[in-house]
Amino acid sequence: MLSADWMLGFIESNGCFSIIIKKNKNSIGYQTQADFSIKLPYYEESMLRQIQAFLGGIGHIYRTKNEVMLKATKLEDVKKIADFLGPMNFISAKKRQEFENWERCIKMIEAGRHLQKEGFLEIALLRDIIHTKSKRQWNKKNFCSVRFEIDPCHVYHREGHLPSGCTVCWDEKGLKIDVPVKVLERN
Repeated sequence: MLSADWMLGFIESNGCFSIIIKKNKNSIGYQTQADFSIKLPYYEESMLRQIQAFLGGIGHIYRTKNEVMLKATKLEDVKKIADFLGPMNFISAKKRQEFENWERCIKMIEAGRHLQKEGFLEIALLRDIIHTKSKRQWNKKNFCSVRFEIDPCHVYHREGHLPSGCTVCWDEKGLKIDVPVKVLERN
């Protein structure tokens, strides 16, 4: 039988908190979604179904030849996960920070801030922080690339291009106070 403490430990080791950003024809030009997933070898499907049931039936289970994955992207599903994990005592400080940034994005999405330029850019920035360089996929645009398409930053205005892997606007610990969204408004 699964317990809340067992579930927290399992999620800390195998769970993935993500923010999906895709091109869209809305006013911002991008769709934003919170994503939670757990991947296991294909022969652990029954365990994944137990986990899904424990978490309130959230998400869908997908199978490939070698693995099975529980994936939740509906806002009500990711909110259930955030509500469950919020009061829990994570052992891993890094995983706790990832979760808190992910939860912050969920709250911004729920409030509709992802549909406004500044809110979307904050979510894109948090996404880069959640997806550290070791976890960033080759096919995902980083914050600077996404921002450039929506609203070129002060670095682009000054230098005429974005430096490779530009992280002028943020650091590993989170948002800097001087994120230059306001700088652009003055130029």
